[in-house]
Amino acid sequence: MNKKLLKSFAAAAMSVLAIACAKEQVGPVDGEICEATFDVAVPGGISTKTIADGTTAKELWYQVFDKDGNVIAGLGKTKHESLLSDRQTSVSMQLVKDQTYNIVFWAQSEGQTCYKFDDLSQITVDYAAAKANEESRDAFLAVKNITVNGPINETVEMKRPFAQLNIGTADAAIAAKAGVVIKTSKVEMKGLPNVLNTINGTTDGAVDVTFADNAVPSTEVLSVNGKEYTYLAMNYILAPAEGKEISDVKATFTAEGKNPVSLSAFSVPFQRNYRTNIIGNILTNSADFNVEIDPGFAGDENISPIIVNGVAYQTLDAAVAAAKTGEQTIIALSQDMAGNGVKTIKGQDVVIDLGGHTFDIDGSLVGSTGTETSGFQLLKGSKVTFKNGTLKSKKASLLIQNYSDLTLENVTLDATGGVARYVLSNNHGTVKIIGSSSILAPEGKHAFDVYYWPPAYSDGVNVYVNTTGIIRGAIEYACFNDEAEDACNKKTSLVIENAVLEDSKLETKLMTPNIKIVRSLFADEAAAAAWIPAGYKLITDGDYYGISLPTVASQEELNAALETAAGQSSTIALASNLTVTLDNNALNGKNADVTIIGDGTQTFDVITNTVTAEGGQMNYQRGSSFTFKNLNIKAGEGNFDGVVCDELVFEKCTITGKLTLFGKATFVNCVFENTMANQYSIWTWGGTDVKFDKCTFNTNGKAILLYGGATEANPTNLIVTNCTLNDRKNGAAGKAAIEIGNDYNATYNLTISGCVINGFAEGKNTGSKTWANKNSMDAAHLSVTIDDDKIQ
Repeated sequence: MNKKLLKSFAAAAMSVLAIACAKEQVGPVDGEICEATFDVAVPGGISTKTIADGTTAKELWYQVFDKDGNVIAGLGKTKHESLLSDRQTSVSMQLVKDQTYNIVFWAQSEGQTCYKFDDLSQITVDYAAAKANEESRDAFLAVKNITVNGPINETVEMKRPFAQLNIGTADAAIAAKAGVVIKTSKVEMKGLPNVLNTINGTTDGAVDVTFADNAVPSTEVLSVNGKEYTYLAMNYILAPAEGKEISDVKATFTAEGKNPVSLSAFSVPFQRNYRTNIIGNILTNSADFNVEIDPGFAGDENISPIIVNGVAYQTLDAAVAAAKTGEQTIIALSQDMAGNGVKTIKGQDVVIDLGGHTFDIDGSLVGSTGTETSGFQLLKGSKVTFKNGTLKSKKASLLIQNYSDLTLENVTLDATGGVARYVLSNNHGTVKIIGSSSILAPEGKHAFDVYYWPPAYSDGVNVYVNTTGIIRGAIEYACFNDEAEDACNKKTSLVIENAVLEDSKLETKLMTPNIKIVRSLFADEAAAAAWIPAGYKLITDGDYYGISLPTVASQEELNAALETAAGQSSTIALASNLTVTLDNNALNGKNADVTIIGDGTQTFDVITNTVTAEGGQMNYQRGSSFTFKNLNIKAGEGNFDGVVCDELVFEKCTITGKLTLFGKATFVNCVFENTMANQYSIWTWGGTDVKFDKCTFNTNGKAILLYGGATEANPTNLIVTNCTLNDRKNGAAGKAAIEIGNDYNATYNLTISGCVINGFAEGKNTGSKTWANKNSMDAAHLSVTIDDDKIQ
């Protein structure tokens, strides 16, 4: 061994002597040089012709660096003495034993000048003269980190430091018939890295690049997932070793004598040694294509954002948000996806073609501020179509909250196993459920509702079902409490022409809901009757069923209906202009929940057929609850005249006389007409939770008396909101609108908001016409809040 040569290696810390394919091995001796042979191979691509087959990269460069990646003095980059043959060659060199090296190998096209390097630790990509579709820009990199322990003979597998951007179309033949044959293409990209740090694999720089107009790769086809596309463009993009690079892309395709065809895609992902494909019917339908990263070079990853009118989106919510108003936007999915909730706005016309795929709302939900519980919120004035696939979510309370004109065509709405109360909630617009669409609710929940909600949605909602699919779950037909039934049914309808009903039940409380159900949907009339709510009857109208409540036409019929109501929830409709009485003990101890409805012409007397007890006329119905709607309620005149039951609800009722409360009670949109000279309209007495909302009191000076034996553990909670309280006598009775008295060490909580007080006197101990504290109750026994201000 040449000792002088060995000393020169040691003085340089590390050195290398390159020789041409030496076959002799030199035995390892301490401090001596070992033979290292590397079989360098450039991989073939997936092409059988020229694009990405690796054959253009014939010129091999290599350089040895120390273990920290520093240049070794006196040793620069070396070009291999011969070109790669059949994508491979062999490189031999001598390395110092017990040293660690980084060896960089770089292969490119012969004579290529677009890659510039002083040494091979950093390579700069020159895009200044770049043309589109240049296969000669293909290049390969390998870095070997090696510690010399003896003779070395290893294989070096080179890989591209690039992603390959391909644009291909499936409709070239169709376009050609119209005279559009693409000859050249140009591609512009934003923010591309242009510096490759070879040893650590990172990239630097962010430059805007134009791959100039150049002939398209006419001799190749682009094959993706077994389908062939005609190439429109192909370019190599420098990408980091880890993660993805994102860039905006604009492409222009030119045919002789025709207007250019353009494509724009934002935030397109690129990954080293992968292909990014933009594919579809680009020449004839700019909405019908997608972006995909596929393992054309290596790895195993697929990413499918959405392309709409030549623009790429990573998420469905972003694609919908970008849809312009006043024109139809078609959004197509190319594979199963998951993401955030989606919202449409007025003026959008969106078609979401799922393409046989599933979209799962597993991210953040949408809805009005503070109520973001929906998978989709489709706002009034928009038009939305879902077709050909599945929408699902286990997270959303409402899979679709709909106010739009909505079409479901061959779509499954699947909320099974989730928390949805309603899979589809329809509050406005025209809804069509057609084709083979299915709606699948969690067990015991609603498939969909038809809900009229004025005044914001007074145009109404109309739902049409004609599907071979399954409707699983309850169907609800309802109207907002503020609206009379006749107005609701003029604007609202449900028509079911065809469907498979599973675990389904119709729910409604309207007397005659505007519903038509094709009779052939049911095996027989008994099956149809089992589907409608208890107490309703079928109305046959040709090939259809309608439903209505049978009306009670006499006191005897009311008594019989109440007798059958024991132990269940039921609704009783009264015939027009009927006067009836609630008999004492009719449902006492019977655990019934009864709704009694009218059309505003009926009088329901809750006092006359009672018993005299505890100083008043007491109607005992303990254990049961009553809801009265659209009725004239005749109350009593004495201090304790009332219904003793678990809960009373009055909606859109006119109440005459004085009513004493003995449990929970709620009054909504009621009018109190009290013509008695010295009586209140309401005396809470035994009331617990008592609420008045949007009610009107017309009195002779006394409206509400908050008074009784409520304890600290069980106080009376009185809430009066958005009510108008009128005193015809302009304060002559000397009372405030709400008088508060206490002879039993009682405890009350009073909350008042949004009320109008007319004509009452100033209250005792308060000076307020709204309320009086007759017995000077302290804050320990009386809490008063008015319009969010804590008064006491």
